[in-house]
Amino acid sequence: MQLRTTQPAAARPLHQALALVLCVGGLLLRLWAVPPEVGDIDSVNLARGLAHFDVFAQAPHFPGYPVLIAAGTLLRELGVERPVWALSLPGILLFPVAGWLLFSTLRWRLSPAAALGALAVAALSPACVLAGGWPASDGLGLSLLMLGWGLLLHRASGRAALGWLLLGLLLGVRLSWWPLVAASAALWLLVRRPLAPAFALGSAGIALWLVPMLARFGAGPLFELATGFTEGHVYEFGGSALAAGASAPGARLLRLLWGLWDGGFGGLWPAEIPQGAGALGEHGLIALPISALCLAALWRMLRTGGLGAWSAADGKRFAFGVLLFAPYLLWLLGFQNVQKLRHLTPLLLPIGALLSMALSTSGHRARWSALLLPLSLLAVALPRALEQGQRSAPGLALMQYVQAQRAPDRLLIFAGPEARLFEHLAPSYRVLRAVDGEIVEREARRAAAQGVEVWLSSSAPGFVELSTELTWLAEFTATPSVRPHESGVALARFVPQQPTLVSRVEALP
Repeated sequence: MQLRTTQPAAARPLHQALALVLCVGGLLLRLWAVPPEVGDIDSVNLARGLAHFDVFAQAPHFPGYPVLIAAGTLLRELGVERPVWALSLPGILLFPVAGWLLFSTLRWRLSPAAALGALAVAALSPACVLAGGWPASDGLGLSLLMLGWGLLLHRASGRAALGWLLLGLLLGVRLSWWPLVAASAALWLLVRRPLAPAFALGSAGIALWLVPMLARFGAGPLFELATGFTEGHVYEFGGSALAAGASAPGARLLRLLWGLWDGGFGGLWPAEIPQGAGALGEHGLIALPISALCLAALWRMLRTGGLGAWSAADGKRFAFGVLLFAPYLLWLLGFQNVQKLRHLTPLLLPIGALLSMALSTSGHRARWSALLLPLSLLAVALPRALEQGQRSAPGLALMQYVQAQRAPDRLLIFAGPEARLFEHLAPSYRVLRAVDGEIVEREARRAAAQGVEVWLSSSAPGFVELSTELTWLAEFTATPSVRPHESGVALARFVPQQPTLVSRVEALP
């Protein structure tokens, strides 16, 4: 199927130069966004996996990110000692290659505007930059996804089939992105590509990480872990639509849209603009250009009923895009935590392509306005990248505060996910993560009666119930647009109330 879009020959060097700048810019932003230390429970689990990979004791998301662990272990063997860098560098170093290949392919398959728009968002979107710099699986996952798609869309069938090897590896990095891989396979069948090489290479990509896992841990135990984790993720701790306390479908959709607008593009809520700069809060006036560009592109699409005068090939490509991303969108709304920006990054690529195409089809001046998309994204992504790279995450800041204020002896701390940080980075402190608030209250009173100083983090069970007996110590926050799902945690000291004389008399037999 021939989908090539013509372009002026003189414009090609300019497009390539812009793509090269975007690839380098995305690399630098991600390097600046690497945090000072592993700062949440997921990154600590991965850091522990670098030291000793045990999929049952590590408590990661199944199957334990074996491809990322292998890449990080290789970097440590090459001299990258700190886990925070060993985990983040694989995706960062692969990004320029993946970005360039995806741009080269999309420029031929779609248009230069669409290719530059998708690359600009992948390189400079706040959500992509923050996920790419954080020591987790999302940065490497996005790079592998872009590299795989860049090969799948290649003109040569042989090279295109190589994309399946990378998508097979992708499932060992981001198994939750399986709807994207499944949709890619369905479209591959639809366009009648050669099936045998694709099936063989895709199977090889999966076997590269699954066979060692089966050999090391056994098929039966891995199956039990997979089913148990899936059930828990869907119904208990995963933030899915079926989990306890889940929000209504409408609220989840609004949360997703807000995450794409604010976290993905740094957009500004229009109602805040007339209130002046003082009311703009964390966004600031710097968010106005990208907001204006996005709204202009949206208006253009609404006014024309699309992206201008589409050809039949344009409509077919758009339909293919819908078929590719719709399964992941439904999976995201139903079974993923829509508050975590890292889950949204695959959806940003087609949105960037559409924005750039809309701006480039509305006249000569608008073509130049499309060049402002990368600059506007950079303006909102840079301060967020610097915050993540220079400021400790709330849980890590809490741990550092405890270390600065108290010695480990005669101190007991009840915490939530921060307990894993203490276990990994400050094991001399006695930090407990209880199952429920009743256990916290009982053990806190027992420890206090023995003269032990008891502190509680706000994420610990029972914190609210014991609030009348807590003395506030400190609060640790992050900008919600940088870490929306864990933007703050507080620390308090437990001071049990002394019973009055009347209550003591009433307690006598």
